[in-house]
Amino acid sequence: MTDTPDRILTTHTGSLPRPDDLIQIMWAVGDGIPVDQAALSERVSAAVEEVVDRQIEAGISVVNDGEMSKPSYATYVKDRLNGFGGESVQSYHFADLVDFPRSAEMVSSNPGRRKRAAPACNGPISVKDAEAARIDMVNLSQAAASRGHRAIFSSAASPGVVSLFFGNEYYGSDEEYVFAIAEAMRHEYEAIAEAGGTVQLDCPDLAMGRHSAYADMDREQFRRHRAALTQEILRPDKNLWERAEFYWQSIAKKQYDFEGRTAMADAVEALTLESWLAYFNRVFLRERHSLQVVAPGARGALPAGAAGRFDSAEAIKAGHDAYLID
Repeated sequence: MTDTPDRILTTHTGSLPRPDDLIQIMWAVGDGIPVDQAALSERVSAAVEEVVDRQIEAGISVVNDGEMSKPSYATYVKDRLNGFGGESVQSYHFADLVDFPRSAEMVSSNPGRRKRAAPACNGPISVKDAEAARIDMVNLSQAAASRGHRAIFSSAASPGVVSLFFGNEYYGSDEEYVFAIAEAMRHEYEAIAEAGGTVQLDCPDLAMGRHSAYADMDREQFRRHRAALTQEILRPDKNLWERAEFYWQSIAKKQYDFEGRTAMADAVEALTLESWLAYFNRVFLRERHSLQVVAPGARGALPAGAAGRFDSAEAIKAGHDAYLID
């Protein structure tokens, strides 16, 4: 997606609230209760139309399906990949909630978390449901096209976050496990790109994992995990389609030297356990966070008492003040 001269493009992180009735159906599926698959498919398709409508109405430039077909942004892969039939994690440890027991209780009692299953990997990973990602993109593409909207994206779990949620009881090393996940998930990434969507990888594992699965990570474990990520970033393209996609994405990002992968790999390789811990503690535990709101154009109204109003993308890009809401 390229810049437009008259507006700032807008999008969002991916997951959007599901309709209550769809949530109940998905919980039933998670509990093993028989569900009419045709009815579920119809409800997911309708929910995608509804959520695309709301995004366009809100002025979102690059829309998605709100992840309507997925019970969560990461654990959905157990339904699309073979190899995940081991013991499921019953509860997750969050180191940043140790000093806040009431918050920890609220997190653990969340009904969505109680319904979420993440069985460990206990066999070779491969694609089980090759149609799921394609159906997602058909629903999204049709909903957007019927409303005259072209720009779409779709979220997909990264190899790292899958390895964070799903324990490994089969592969001999972290590197082997992450590479197996990456190879199997490649099908989903390609399905999104082939449908004309932007692929958004959900990969909060390095930061988020620090207070959960990686809370007790030592230096050697960190080194192995970093090496696996670096190798995957630098993995050679498997075919001409992948190579062409890399070049087009580089051009879209204005990386005309086509060194984006190398730069990312160098940045990951430069990480140390100490710098990672320092970043996590500073950003997630010590810093006070604020929500930054910028409201240009006809839809925007600045807070009461604000000195002016900016009616174009150019005005915002010129460096005017932003307003912070704590």
